[in-house]
Amino acid sequence: MSLILRLLLVILLTLLPAVAVVTYMQWDLRGRMLAAVHEDALTLASLAVSEQDEVLEGARNLMMALDAMLRPDVAATVCDRLPPPVEPEYARYAAIAIMAADGGILCATGGTHADDLAAIVAGRHRPETAPVGFTVDERRRWRDGYVLPLLYPLHGAAGETDGVMVLLLDLDWLDTALRDRPLPADATLIAVDRSGNVLARVPGPATADSATPAADSFPVLTRLGGSGTVEMPGVNGVLRVFGFAATDTGDLFVAVGLNRAAATAAIDRTTLWGVAVIALAQSLAFAIAWIGHRRLVLAPLRRLGMAARRWREGDSAARVGPMNAPPELRGLGEAFDRMADSLAQRERDLRDAYRVAEDANTVKSRLLAAAGHDLRQPLQAIALATEALRTTVSEPPQHRMLDLIDRGSRKLGRALDTLLQASMQRFHRPEPRHRVFPVRDLLDEVADEWTLPARDKGLELRVLPCTLEVDSDRDMLATIVNNLVANAVRYTDRGRIVVGCRRSATLVSISVLDTGIGIAPEMLDTIFEEFRQVSSSRREGFGLGLAIVRRTADLLGHRMTVDSRPGRGSCFTIHVPRAHPPGRKTAPEATAAGAVNRMP
Repeated sequence: MSLILRLLLVILLTLLPAVAVVTYMQWDLRGRMLAAVHEDALTLASLAVSEQDEVLEGARNLMMALDAMLRPDVAATVCDRLPPPVEPEYARYAAIAIMAADGGILCATGGTHADDLAAIVAGRHRPETAPVGFTVDERRRWRDGYVLPLLYPLHGAAGETDGVMVLLLDLDWLDTALRDRPLPADATLIAVDRSGNVLARVPGPATADSATPAADSFPVLTRLGGSGTVEMPGVNGVLRVFGFAATDTGDLFVAVGLNRAAATAAIDRTTLWGVAVIALAQSLAFAIAWIGHRRLVLAPLRRLGMAARRWREGDSAARVGPMNAPPELRGLGEAFDRMADSLAQRERDLRDAYRVAEDANTVKSRLLAAAGHDLRQPLQAIALATEALRTTVSEPPQHRMLDLIDRGSRKLGRALDTLLQASMQRFHRPEPRHRVFPVRDLLDEVADEWTLPARDKGLELRVLPCTLEVDSDRDMLATIVNNLVANAVRYTDRGRIVVGCRRSATLVSISVLDTGIGIAPEMLDTIFEEFRQVSSSRREGFGLGLAIVRRTADLLGHRMTVDSRPGRGSCFTIHVPRAHPPGRKTAPEATAAGAVNRMP
């Protein structure tokens, strides 16, 4: 994860507790606000239903008074017994009527007819179906409006039911009375009968069309009874918190609905503002962190990286320099510049030392070249003198002495050649001159050069014939093979040395095998180093032969491989590109690998 992402994650984790706390507080406040709304709705519903209880209680008292006044003979001319001011004092009632047990109207106000009243009473004037006491009926149609029938049984002198008294509560009056009571803004008040029919609604009149939505939307009011609160859509579909209560008779329900969204709008706005402020603060913190990261962290790190990259590409003058960054990064840049200054000084010192070493190597190379030239002349003179003496002596002891002189001069010449070759390769890199030549000529020279030294050590040198041609530098390849054979002669005490080649599709592998002391596996990676010898007890030579072999093979681009077993011998192989003269076929060659397999 990148540094900026980690920084932004830290800021986010820092602000999350604040967001959680604010959200919890707003949610808790919103819950308490809703609880208060529920309580207010229930309080308003209880106040409204208490007013309806007073209306019903007044109607019951009126009916009881009329019942007492009309006794003991309901069948008499009761209308004469009704006080004259009854009708104008009780304008809330659409009609007051007394129906006898036989269905006749004994007395009625407002021009009430028997047919109209019969539809409202619905047979409850007869003794067997008369109401037991004061009863609130369901909403009924009356002329151009609706009324709520209130029934009260009339009794004769013997206590028998002689008829029923009917008060028709005018719902227009009830609607007007409910409209006059104070309600909160956007509140609604609904009164329904026991069947769920809307008796009155504020705002809006109680019409026939409102009965169906009230019955559909508020069945819970008629089923639950009692008092309580509920959240549900009103008759207009708006979600409201309804407080509901029933009258003492249980036949009339009043519900007051408060707009839930309006009640929680303020707290919702506060919550949204709080979340918006936190989100804005978080965005601002992210922006500041991003800008600060780019300017105070990323820019200095890029300068450090650019300076390091320039150093890697060889520009030792690259520096970070002064930069506007935190103390830690500024200190890192200063440390980098100090390190760069130190490395630049070391580089200058090394360059000066290298020039001094180059000058010394040049002097040494010249000295070796001059020494080689000066030493070769006496060696050549010794060789010529030795050959001349051979013609003048005849005794075997004298010939043996001349052979010793000849072998010593040859060994000295080979040591001198090795030194000169190592010097030339180290200080004057020669350029290979590739050409196609037969391997046979090179192997014949190796046989002529090393047959006598091998025989002097009691070794058998076998050079297998090879008719293949290779593409390489003949002199350099001869140097490699001669050094390998010289190394084999030096480290082999008995047995034989085999030189041969084998071919593949693209290569000719020239191998030198011996039955010498072998090489330990841990030394196979170090034997090609300068002045490195396999055995410290054998101090012949300078330990430069294999170093010359590896360096020459690298110049030619030829691969070298070694296979050795301590106490059994070694096999050095140089892999040379094969030449393919057109139209020429070669016979299968004897291989050095096959020869060594036949060794005891």
